[in-house]
Formats: sequence, structure tokens, C-alpha cells
Amino acid sequence: ANQQYIYKKDGNAWHFMSLTSALAFSENGNWGSTPNVLDANHGGGTYTGPALWSSDMNVYAEPSGGNGSHLDMVHQSPFCMGIAAEEANVFWVFDGYYGNIIRYDFAADHGPGNDYHADARLRRFSEVKVKRDPLVPSHLILDSDKKWLYIVDGGNKRILRMDINSGNIAGNLPPVNEVLTEYVRISGVTWEVVYDQNLQKPCGIEINGNRLFISDYGTGEIICIDVNTKKEMARINTGSPGITGIKIKNNKLWYVNATNNTLMAVTPK
Repeated sequence: ANQQYIYKKDGNAWHFMSLTSALAFSENGNWGSTPNVLDANHGGGTYTGPALWSSDMNVYAEPSGGNGSHLDMVHQSPFCMGIAAEEANVFWVFDGYYGNIIRYDFAADHGPGNDYHADARLRRFSEVKVKRDPLVPSHLILDSDKKWLYIVDGGNKRILRMDINSGNIAGNLPPVNEVLTEYVRISGVTWEVVYDQNLQKPCGIEINGNRLFISDYGTGEIICIDVNTKKEMARINTGSPGITGIKIKNNKLWYVNATNNTLMAVTPK
């Protein structure tokens, strides 16, 4: 009862929010979104990647005199399936087209509706192989120590984690659609499988201390894993397949059901 909401649509959502699969808020109030399309221009190319937005309602979806209200965008990752914030304008992205994880540093945003993207720095972790489920997002979450990035590898029905501080630059990569300040490949990365049992269509992910929560789109279950032992601790059966993103906030576990178009909260006893 008495709930309120605001609906706002960016002036060029056709490009910047083309079939958005995931979003993540950063500590500076900006947030990133990922498009699950091959070409955000819808012209048969590969001009797609994460976009950066402001959470200021006086900026987001307001006329800028330019190209919508986006703050930045880089086009090196078609079929983006998940995103997690690290700091400021730095995000980790599930690249479904190339099948690996990539770190996007947008650097200084270009302001609402502008188009300067060349200051971006990208690092591709090509050793961490992931597979896209075309219809279900593969969310990411970074632990509180900003060491382990937990990854839903949806197409392979497993959960991975990688040490974001590991690895070294192994060489430059050629940008496909634009000029970049840095675009490199990282090798020698520390990563491992955390869990790969009894998952049908893993999608959402959240972490709280040593407890990792995973939502299963296929079964409607939320699974709790001990990240130290990599053992299952418990399962919550919500009774409705279609669970996508999950989040812990105010001592509640929130989840979205895309099939029912609902937002639900689990309150611990």
C-alpha cells in the first residue's frame, strides 16, 4: 500500500538500453547497464557494450541537447549479460560474445549526451572462459574486500570467482569499433569454480560475509553457498520459476521474478 515509483525513459534508449540485461550502481552514484544485443545500432555490426548513467533524476532521461542522457559508453562487448561495480566509473562485465570477463574503466565521463569515449581503459581476462545463456542474465558481484569477483557462468551452469588483483598484461588488443586509451589482454589470472551442482539456469548472485546467494531462473530457488567450504548451506523454494536479480538490503533478501513481473522480499525469522 501507498508505494510510489517514477517512470523515466532515456531519449535514445533504442541504442543505450537495447535489451538491457543487468545494471550496477557504483559508489559515486553513477551506474552501468549492459545490453544483450549483437549491435545496439541494429544494423548488423557489433557496435555494443556497457553504458554509464547518472542516478541524479535531474540528469537521467532529461534532455541534454545531445545524444540522450547517457554519461559514457564503450562498444567492445556484444551480448553483455552481467555487470558489477568496482569503484567510481570502473565496472566488470560478462562479455557473452567473446566468452570472457572484461574490466571497463570509463575514466572521466563525457557528460550527458556527449560522445567522447577515447579515454576508456579496458582489460580483457580471456583466460576466464564463460558461456552466455541467450535468454537469462549472468550477474556478477564483487566481495567487500574487492578481491574476488563472483561470476554466474549461466551457459555452463556454474559459479566462478576470479581474483581481480591477479594477472599481468600480456599484450595489446586491437579495438574493434573505436579508439581507446588502453585495451589489453591479461594472463596468469587466479580463478576457480565455486559451485556447479544442481543448477538449472543460474542467474542472480549476491554475497554477505561468507554466504553466497544464487538465484535459479529455471527452478525458482535461491541457493546459499559457503564460499569457504564451497558447500551448499540451504535452499529457498519461492514456488515460481523466473527469478532473475537478487540483492540483500535492510536485512532482507530481495528478488525479481521476470516471469511474474514482481519484486519480492524474503525476511529472516
